[in-house]
Amino acid sequence: MVARLGNMSALRDFLGFIATVGGDISHVTAPPFILAPQSLTEFPCYWAERPALFTAPAHEPSPERRMLLVLKLYLASLQRQYYVGRTVKEGLKKPLNPFLGELFLCQYTDHDMTTEKPSSSTVRVISEQVSHHPPTTACYLSADEDGVHAQAYSTQHTTLSGTSILIRQSGHAVLTVDKYNETYLLPLPDVCARGVLSGVPWPELNDTYKIVSSAGYTAEMRFIGKRTWGGERNLFEASIYRTADNKRKSLFTASGSWSAGFTIFDSAGNKKEFFDLRGPENQPVPMSISPLEQQSPWESRRAWGPTFDAIPSHEETPAPGRKDLGGNVLPPERAGRC
Repeated sequence: MVARLGNMSALRDFLGFIATVGGDISHVTAPPFILAPQSLTEFPCYWAERPALFTAPAHEPSPERRMLLVLKLYLASLQRQYYVGRTVKEGLKKPLNPFLGELFLCQYTDHDMTTEKPSSSTVRVISEQVSHHPPTTACYLSADEDGVHAQAYSTQHTTLSGTSILIRQSGHAVLTVDKYNETYLLPLPDVCARGVLSGVPWPELNDTYKIVSSAGYTAEMRFIGKRTWGGERNLFEASIYRTADNKRKSLFTASGSWSAGFTIFDSAGNKKEFFDLRGPENQPVPMSISPLEQQSPWESRRAWGPTFDAIPSHEETPAPGRKDLGGNVLPPERAGRC
């Protein structure tokens, strides 16, 4: 209880300080108790941790259903992405800012044993911090055996808005399905961290975004923030239509919660599927990553290892050569290079 009160006092002091900074606060040092033991370079992994979803468009002959599968992949990735790999109940934590040149390499393999001919899909992830000012992360995801790959970049600009923290993202992702010579342009939504003073903040998405297919289809998503006391969080509505159709007649619609589950309907309003993000059948597969001793000094988990270990204990100086636990932290191997 005493520790929690101390944390809340430190949090108020932190918010009071960043209110005086003005402009981008991405590099402001954060108190250790609000940090996640994870770097931003890991975020592209959330697109890859369900390989069956990532590769599904390659095995669907219908272009409008391929768009539906891409929308499903997109929506399924949001919860773990915007909660930084945590559950909704645990709330949001701040990831560490990567250093210039930081790498994260991993892969995910999903084994399908439900068919007569068991199969597997593997998605490999390469993520790199390619700019420090402004902070920009680029990535490449590939499922070579299925002919599906994606590349993306994201630049973040963080500001204080009242007692909330607004993270604006500039950038996009492009998903390619080789078999159909088809690409999809995917947006990166802005996010607002609400409830910061409660000690258990949550991410809120607002506004309307579109996924656009080179095959002539658009998936339009409208994210709905919490409006009233007791209202639901993280709601959305989505519609798929032909891009050239001025009336935007829906071929499929989806609605629900991007952090819990959503329902997909056909053009007649018939329920086609409920995707339960909490269901055991929809959980991410385990990440495969090289042991720390085999990783390059530039790889995220090796470089940040002592810092990650120190975060749960709230140590202020986890290892020699580090400035602090947030903001412009640099591992000792990279100090002076960014």
